[in-house]
Amino acid sequence: AWAAPWGLPGISRFGIMHTDAGGQYAYQQRQQIGYTFSGGNGVFGSIVLEDDTLNGEGYMPNVVGVLGISQGWGGVWGKVAYDDEFDAFNAMIGMQYNIPNMAGSSIRAGFFWAEEANFYAIDMPITQGGSNAAIVGATEWSAVLSYNHVFNAQWSATVGGQYFKAFNGDDAWLVQAAAVWTPVTNFEVRLEGAYAQEEFLGGDIDSASGFLRFTRYF
Repeated sequence: AWAAPWGLPGISRFGIMHTDAGGQYAYQQRQQIGYTFSGGNGVFGSIVLEDDTLNGEGYMPNVVGVLGISQGWGGVWGKVAYDDEFDAFNAMIGMQYNIPNMAGSSIRAGFFWAEEANFYAIDMPITQGGSNAAIVGATEWSAVLSYNHVFNAQWSATVGGQYFKAFNGDDAWLVQAAAVWTPVTNFEVRLEGAYAQEEFLGGDIDSASGFLRFTRYF
């Protein structure tokens, strides 16, 4: 629920960016049980209990809560998560604005905050755990902005950026972009790339990656 809560407006992938990779968003897989609702006025929400035994500790579950509204203009949502393993709280706010008279084009923005390094905190973009946390997210806060432009029924493009501030004072940034061609219904050709730069152990490191993918949807 933290990575891709049910009901978010127009978001079928994990994360908050329009790219397939979605930026950094503390992705994880957990056994869970929860309740989700969707109101007629666009209000939606979830409350989820998640297994916290990744380290084999405790009996109290982690808790994730989601509340938002989704309407024709876009949507706004907020999330709160409690990690029992690290006794830490996390929060996230996000929004999507659908560009008028430009069907499918939209802007997304989001902000993540963590009380301390834990499994719901965002990873740094290159070193993952970061220089002050070996297996859990090291980012105290992160801001994201993403834009998707639909040119026509066949072509669209997106670009997004994310800034990170770690608990130890290191910072980093990440840019992701993609061009998507849909020549026929349910067939997609996606060219996507990413570039990141991160302060690490007193120096700067960078990373670049990308892929070309052909997808047939059924």
